[in-house]
Amino acid sequence: MSRTTANIIKTSTLCLVKAGALCLSIICLMTMAGCMENSKELTTEAAKLINIDHNYEKGKELLTEAIKMDENNAKAHKNMAFLLIRGKNTQKALEHLLKAIKIKPDYGEAHINLSLLYYMEKNYKKAVEHMELALDNGFPVDLRYRQKLDDYRFSDKK
Repeated sequence: MSRTTANIIKTSTLCLVKAGALCLSIICLMTMAGCMENSKELTTEAAKLINIDHNYEKGKELLTEAIKMDENNAKAHKNMAFLLIRGKNTQKALEHLLKAIKIKPDYGEAHINLSLLYYMEKNYKKAVEHMELALDNGFPVDLRYRQKLDDYRFSDKK
């Protein structure tokens, strides 16, 4: 599939979402995912749309399928972690985030999600470490979050 075709599909899907046709946009993406070579990316996009609709089980199902299609899909692992965190399954979420940064070490968004997860678990040293990696990789980190972690960045607190 050409980059132009992919952009048209993505733009059309976003228009459907904005028009309130979330289910139609998901069906559209999943149909195209079944007949195009770039189906893992489309499956990941469909799972994100399901997350918007708060159908987390369906989102996890689609992301599991995306990961089966390509175990090295860092974005699918990061999105799966997000859904798992929402479902309070932080241990599995941690595994997916670690897999995402193993696949793509410069993935700033995965690093900040890992930082937030470590912060929730009160592992401040690791939270700071991954926040700094997110910043080093050009991912913008909310100033309020950075300020929360400043106490742990510049002290011996754990």
